Amino acid sequence: METTADLNDFWTDEFAPKCLDDMVLTEELKSYFKNLLQSRNKFNLLLAGSPGIGKTTIARIIAKELDASVLFIPCGVEGTVATAQGKLKMFCDSMSFEGKPKIVILDELDSASGTQDNSFQKTLRNIVSESPDTMFIGTCNYVEKVIDPIRSRLGVVNLSFTKVDLMVRIRNILEAKKIKYTRQAIISFVETVIKTNYPDIRQIISILQASCASGKLI
Repeated sequence: METTADLNDFWTDEFAPKCLDDMVLTEELKSYFKNLLQSRNKFNLLLAGSPGIGKTTIARIIAKELDASVLFIPCGVEGTVATAQGKLKMFCDSMSFEGKPKIVILDELDSASGTQDNSFQKTLRNIVSESPDTMFIGTCNYVEKVIDPIRSRLGVVNLSFTKVDLMVRIRNILEAKKIKYTRQAIISFVETVIKTNYPDIRQIISILQASCASGKLI
């Protein structure tokens, strides 16, 4: 039986994807990422999509699946030339620990400046070219704010899913939490929440939890 503490846990954390199959994505995108991992080849990616769609989650899942040594850079805070020339360059130049692949996750890369001659993105361009044994996974909300040389070096992957993909996840959550619901309640949730907040999965699941506080979807 569920306790009050269980009901108060954040569902966005509890149901955060642990593997690619947990992600709300089209089957084509899931297959693309799985094939990429199975190839065991080195690759770079620039994951593009709206906030809440799962870009950072996918980047972390890929790193976990590859058992990689990871440097995570929140570019909105640390997207500076000093960071690029300091810990980023140091990580890329370092020896791989126990033969593990090295991955740099550049979170919210579009928030780091790329306009000045002396900018994070322009410094990054050279580091990517000079670091063949390091993989780079960038995330961005607005791909046009990432300079062309970075886009071409990483390769843009636009994340997407359908409302049907999302509904499968919603039903799985409701059943896992033993929440009662009717067909009409689902239709109402689609009309009032999903259509308004799509494709922000985080926001949709947060509203879903609030809507189920009584133990049933209302």
